[in-house]
Formats: sequence, structure tokens, C-alpha cells
Amino acid sequence: MEVELRVSRGGRFHGRFMLQGAPGAAPPPAARLVAVTLANEVGVAFASVSPARA
Repeated sequence: MEVELRVSRGGRFHGRFMLQGAPGAAPPPAARLVAVTLANEVGVAFASVSPARA
């Protein structure tokens, strides 16, 4: 089983975190917690920078 956490800001997709459990099993709760924590940190980082100008 795979779990995907997408990273987006302002409607723009920036990337994703992928977790892959053992065949037939979901990633363990600790791994999911780490992924959510990392995704939140990325969100904080994106929120602290100005949007790029076209």
C-alpha cells in the first residue's frame, strides 16, 4: 500500500511525499507521522517566502 501526501501552495503543485509499506501492509503509524510532519514543515517554508514573479 502506498500513501501520498501532496505539497501545494496557492493552487500550484510543488511535489509529494510517498510512503510505501511492506506488501499487503500500510506504512506504520510512526512513518505516517514523520511524513505529515515533513509535509507541514514544507508548508511552513513555502509560507515564509514570497511567491515567484512571472
